[in-house]
Amino acid sequence: MNKNEIEKMILEAERFAEADREKREMIESSNHADSVINETEKNVEEFKDQLDPTESENIKSQIQSLKEIVAKAQTGESTIKADEIKAKVGELQMASLKLFEMVYKKVRYLLSFLHVFFIRFAF
Repeated sequence: MNKNEIEKMILEAERFAEADREKREMIESSNHADSVINETEKNVEEFKDQLDPTESENIKSQIQSLKEIVAKAQTGESTIKADEIKAKVGELQMASLKLFEMVYKKVRYLLSFLHVFFIRFAF
């Protein structure tokens, strides 16, 4: 290879480096979104009896929306960027965190009630 061919190859590599970085970031964001979706679905199913039905439906709607965005991004059907996926994942995580925090408070209240009940009536 002569010097001109080498320089041409370097320029081409630099030109495609940004596109490669964006593609890698999109793949990583999509994989992370899939993981969060799966975990959230599992938790919603596991705690469905303790969840407020309206809030549960809101979470399910957010999950479905995120699934659609990720599917479009993975097939290249849209101009969605990795940052948009990350933002939607963050929204889903915050909503599910609030929802499961409510579940935790309900369970904690119930346990404290049972504790008082057993102390009072066990003796």
